[in-house]
Amino acid sequence: MNSVAAIIITYNVENDFRLRINKLKGKVDEIIVVDNGSTNETINMLKALEDEITVIYLNENKGIASALNKGINYSIKKGYQWVLTLDHDSIVTEDMINNMLSCYKGLNSNLKEEVAMLVPIHVEEKEYNNSSNINEGINLNSYNEVLTEITSGALTKAKVYKDVAMYDEKLFIDLVDHDFCLNLNKKGYKILQVNSAVLVHNLGESEKKKVLGVTMIPTNHSALRRYYMSRNRHYIWDKYKEDFPKWVLTDKRRFITENLKIILFEDNKIEKFKYIRKGIKDYKNNIFGKFKSSK
Repeated sequence: MNSVAAIIITYNVENDFRLRINKLKGKVDEIIVVDNGSTNETINMLKALEDEITVIYLNENKGIASALNKGINYSIKKGYQWVLTLDHDSIVTEDMINNMLSCYKGLNSNLKEEVAMLVPIHVEEKEYNNSSNINEGINLNSYNEVLTEITSGALTKAKVYKDVAMYDEKLFIDLVDHDFCLNLNKKGYKILQVNSAVLVHNLGESEKKKVLGVTMIPTNHSALRRYYMSRNRHYIWDKYKEDFPKWVLTDKRRFITENLKIILFEDNKIEKFKYIRKGIKDYKNNIFGKFKSSK
């Protein structure tokens, strides 16, 4: 039996969160929400759902890695074989979990031992709603091996967390998932992306922009998020530069592109670059965890 626990991290969620929970019901054995110190509005919503889901209240924002680890430890104690991690704004499609498990079941025994994580294809909500055949004709058991993937939608063997590692809490937020995936690969495990499994994401009001014929999508992350992203990126680059030099080089190029988007399209440019610089400085000074203002 493939028992699955789903872990969702919440932090001041929108009212449509109930609908996303409903989409998940019946597809996993238990839904575990770990709340990272949300406002009363979110807390009241979660309390109203306690008959249907398990809620762990942290009372303060301890970061995504810490919240994930709380949910994972709970899942391990309950004896679940698989842990599905989700963002609060992601939508699980009808067959996503079954298709991932079916693909795994069809693997040979040696590959099964090597696989630590199964991940879906990620589709933006508008694109998904405008297409009725997003994965039509795809072989249910087809997959690609990937080096890293985001946390949302990842189906991970519970024993991997026990035998290999948990999420690194000193990173707090941002690139926590890529650090975990690279660590798995370094230790000989594989991550398979199942082509018939689809997770729907809502990118909000992100708008495509064109510069010299090149399409860009500004993310408009806050200055604080830019701090975490720059600090953790430099940490991961140094940590894995010998093992995964191509990935590191690609991410350095991505970092440059993101900075270009800030210059061209985003507001609060000066503040964001001040926080980026602060993140790099804190990395060099071995300062991690939750951001502490120098003011």
